[in-house]
Amino acid sequence: MSFVVGLTAALAGNTVIGVGNCLQKYALTHGEALNQSASNPNYSSDSDASPPPTPRSMSRSKPYTYSRINDKVWLTGITLVYLGELCGNWIALSLIPASVVTPLGILAVIINAVLASCFLNEHISSKQRLGYVWILLGVLTTILFSATTTKDIENDLLTGARLVSYITQPRVIVWLCVIVLAECSLIATVRTRNKEQSSLVLYVIITAGFGAVTVVASKFLAVLLRLWMMDARKEEGGLIDVFSDGEAVSIPMVALLMTALAVALTVGISGQEICKQIALSKYKVTQFQPMFYASHVTFVAISGMIVFKEVGVWWSMLGFMAGVLAIIRGAIYLLDGDELFLSDEEAEYDCDIQSESASDDFEHLETDALLGPRVNRNNVPNPNSTDAGIARPSSFAIEVRAGMLSVESLVKEPKSGTK
Repeated sequence: MSFVVGLTAALAGNTVIGVGNCLQKYALTHGEALNQSASNPNYSSDSDASPPPTPRSMSRSKPYTYSRINDKVWLTGITLVYLGELCGNWIALSLIPASVVTPLGILAVIINAVLASCFLNEHISSKQRLGYVWILLGVLTTILFSATTTKDIENDLLTGARLVSYITQPRVIVWLCVIVLAECSLIATVRTRNKEQSSLVLYVIITAGFGAVTVVASKFLAVLLRLWMMDARKEEGGLIDVFSDGEAVSIPMVALLMTALAVALTVGISGQEICKQIALSKYKVTQFQPMFYASHVTFVAISGMIVFKEVGVWWSMLGFMAGVLAIIRGAIYLLDGDELFLSDEEAEYDCDIQSESASDDFEHLETDALLGPRVNRNNVPNPNSTDAGIARPSSFAIEVRAGMLSVESLVKEPKSGTK
C-alpha cells in the first residue's frame, strides 16, 4: 500500500511541477512583451495575436518595468513547483526508493513539452522528439547503473564527530572547491557575453551545479538533524555527550557545521532558482527543461560517487558513462532541432518562402540599380525620422533617372514595331 501511495505522490508531484514551469515561462514571456510595448509603442508580440495590454502603472514620467514578484501567474507557477517537490517527491522518497522516484521526473518534462506546444506556441520538431527519447534513455541508464552500489554511507555516520571528520576529508573539500571555481568561472563567462552570444548549455551547467550542491548539503544536513533528534530522545546526557559519543567534539563545532550546511543549502537553492528563471526568460522551456533535468541527474550521480562513495563495480561505471553520452547526444538534438528533420509540409513551405523571396529580389533589381539604395522592406523606417545612416536619392536625381527610363523606352519602341 505504501508503494502505491508513494508512486501516486511522485506522479502527482511531477505533474504539478510541469504545470508550474509552464506558468512561469508564460509569465516571463508576457512580462517581456509588456516591457517591449512600454519602450516601443509599435511593438507587437509574436506569440499573441493582439498587443499586450498596457498596465496602469505605465506612464511617460516613469517607464514601466516588469516585476515577477508582482505577477500572480509567476507566483502561482513557482508555488506549484515547490508544492510538487515538497508534497510530491519528498513524500514519495519517504515511502519508495529513490531509484523509482528519480526517473519519474521525466513526467514533468513531458508535461512541459505538451503544454508549451499548446499554450506557448513552441514548435517541437522531429529532431527534438528524437532528443527527448535519447535523454530519457540516458537518464534511465545513469540511474540504473549509479544505483548498483550497496554501501550506504549514512550507516557509518552515527556520531557528530564522525560526521565532522567525514565532511572535512580532502575528497569532499576538493569537490566543493571544484564546484565553486567552476560556477564562478561559468557565471563570469555568461556575464561577459552579450545577449546574442549567450549559450543555453552554460545556463544548464550552472543550474545543475547549484542543484548538486543543494542535494549534497541537504543530505549532510539531514544526517546532522537525525543525530540531533536521536540526542533529544535520550533522557540523560547533553548534546555534547550523544554527538561526541566519547570522541572529541564540541557544541560550537556542531553549531558551526550546521550553519555552514544551512548556508550551502540556501546558496544552492537560490542560485539554482535564479539561473533557472534567467534561462526560462531567454530560451524555450521545451529545450531548457529536459536538458536541465538530465544534467541535474548526472551531476547528482557524479557528486554521490565522489562525496558519498556511491561507486559500483567497473561495468557499472561503463554503463553510467554510456548514459551520459546518450544524454549529450539528446542535448545536441534539442539544440539543433530546428534545422533538420523537417516534415514534407514544412519543407514545401520553406521552398515556397525562398522562391517568393528570390522573385521579389529579382523584380526590384532594376529599380534598385537606377534609384539607388533601397531600404529593407522588412525593416522600413519611419518616413518622418532623420536617420543619417540611410542614403536617400534627391528629387533631382530621381527626375533625371526617370527621364533616362522614358528615353530608353522611346528608343526601344521602333525596334519592336519593325519586328
